[in-house]
Amino acid sequence: MSNIQLEFVPQWPKEYDPTIKRNQWMDVIPNLVNVDPGFLWVMPRNESTMAELIAKGVNRFTRSDMGVPGWTQEQVVAFRDQGYGYDDVPQTPTQFGLGDRGPGASEWVSAPGVPTTWPNIWNRRFFNTQAGATEPMPASEGAMKGNQYNTDHTLVIFENTEQDHAISSHWSFVKAWAANWVPRVINRWPGKKVIVCWNYFSGFGKTIRWGNKEEKKALLHLPLSQWEANPMLPGGDLELFNGVCFGVYMGAPDDVNHVPYDFIYNAYIARKANKFLVCFTQGFHEWMPNVKSLWTFSDGKYYADGKMAISPNIGFANMLFVKIFGDCFAPFSMSGKYVIDEEHPVRIDREWHQGGIWIPAGQTEPVSLDEFPHWGKPERYPGGGISDYTGFAAYYFDRTFGYVIGGTEEWCDYRADGGAWVPAVNSWADDVCNAYYGSGYFVYSKRKNNIISFLVFNGKASDSVRHKVEWKYQGQIFEGWIAGTIPYCVNYTLS
Repeated sequence: MSNIQLEFVPQWPKEYDPTIKRNQWMDVIPNLVNVDPGFLWVMPRNESTMAELIAKGVNRFTRSDMGVPGWTQEQVVAFRDQGYGYDDVPQTPTQFGLGDRGPGASEWVSAPGVPTTWPNIWNRRFFNTQAGATEPMPASEGAMKGNQYNTDHTLVIFENTEQDHAISSHWSFVKAWAANWVPRVINRWPGKKVIVCWNYFSGFGKTIRWGNKEEKKALLHLPLSQWEANPMLPGGDLELFNGVCFGVYMGAPDDVNHVPYDFIYNAYIARKANKFLVCFTQGFHEWMPNVKSLWTFSDGKYYADGKMAISPNIGFANMLFVKIFGDCFAPFSMSGKYVIDEEHPVRIDREWHQGGIWIPAGQTEPVSLDEFPHWGKPERYPGGGISDYTGFAAYYFDRTFGYVIGGTEEWCDYRADGGAWVPAVNSWADDVCNAYYGSGYFVYSKRKNNIISFLVFNGKASDSVRHKVEWKYQGQIFEGWIAGTIPYCVNYTLS
């Protein structure tokens, strides 16, 4: 019996024009067909309407984005009270109802006789304790504060472990606060998916990297009682928080191929621990060498200082994989749609972009930045295109795995370029570990009724040459061609 040959769905909409340097995803993709209300998706609104983005699958909006020009406060509240609200990274003082005495009052303290080091410290700028205090806040006050914090949003991700407002979760007031607030916010929204995260770093501290493959796999086969102690686990200080975050904070651009595998690995960890997994992503590398990024305009080239935009393939995979394996996508650094200013379609705020180099078209030497013609406010440029890659991945999911939401997953035996068959294990994260520590290839499927969606991927590809991949599914052999490190998906309908 001959193989069933499949042609993968194209990743990029044919209408996409990257040369125009503005976000287009909301204009070039159609309204989505397979919108999953159980998946939470945040995107910046800017000058799109709420209705436009909701039709594309976006269903959570930040506090600022809900402040639509022309809306009354009553309209904002009415919209938020339909469950669309995202309480985006409120900091420790807001979370616990603290005052701010200002930077001049910053003073790290600890209990008498305890070293003034993390995690046993708090900052008197916010926790204005008296000399000799043994804790930043008593549990009774934490419980009271937990009854006071609002329950207005169905997605909440706090910021409480960095800068002057950092506070450890081991203090008794934290658990007392959560014991009152978490049930209140979940009970406020019957029938709605609610995800609450202690912060955007909160998780189990596990990675698919830096270790032994068998140890990585073995973790998922252990009962939670045998896992390393973690405040998110049953009995821990943060056990009531039902969401964990996979923070996409990438370093050097040649050290990123682990990210898609790591996300899937952490998705299985979250599943094992009965938590929702949030992809909390930056649109750029947290890394800035002594080089500049090239922005090409019709009238010249601008070499900008700043952090490098992430690869389109990684940006696309982040969204696609969280749609397939996770529960929520909450970006930290993306931009939305802007009304087109034909005279100045791109505007860059000089206040935030110092030290660039401008070489006008037809010249070989830089000129003064005073001659750069694209300064302007408000700033309007796509920020590396990450918003578009995210939107296109959502559309890709809609055309493929969107048809099998709630279906049965299965990892598939496969081989690449006619080599040896690699058998699937289909036990927790074994298959993604085998892929990461092996060739990089994997084939994953999900079936619902008579529709099967296939995902074929090699995030470790070192070339852009087409490779033939064959895989087995319930007695049949399929084949298709892939290239590079971008994910490929296709559906097959059983007769």
